[in-house]
Amino acid sequence: MVPPTLNDAQSPPTMLIVELSGEIDLATYQDAADRVQAALGQTSPHLVFDLSRVAFIDSLGLSVLIQAYEKAQETNVDLHLVANTPQVTRPLRVTGLDQLLPVRTSLVDVLGRINA
Repeated sequence: MVPPTLNDAQSPPTMLIVELSGEIDLATYQDAADRVQAALGQTSPHLVFDLSRVAFIDSLGLSVLIQAYEKAQETNVDLHLVANTPQVTRPLRVTGLDQLLPVRTSLVDVLGRINA
């Protein structure tokens, strides 16, 4: 199991991009949750969680995303998820979370929606 990593990419000052990778499950979800909460503590109006390198996500990982969404709503942060692999999009779709969480297929798609 590879724990998720956080890479703050070079981003415009109004947007923070956080890359999570590896597996987000019982063994790693707390680390992922801590990283997500740290990102939500920043003062960026747009927050993107790039999950394109996540190999597996279980219900605990999905709960981290739900909590992030709720915190973003409370703090007026525009939250986006980048998910383009079946390992992530399928659990989001099966649970109906793709209807709640703003899921995009690429960072380009996110940038297009933010700049629209």
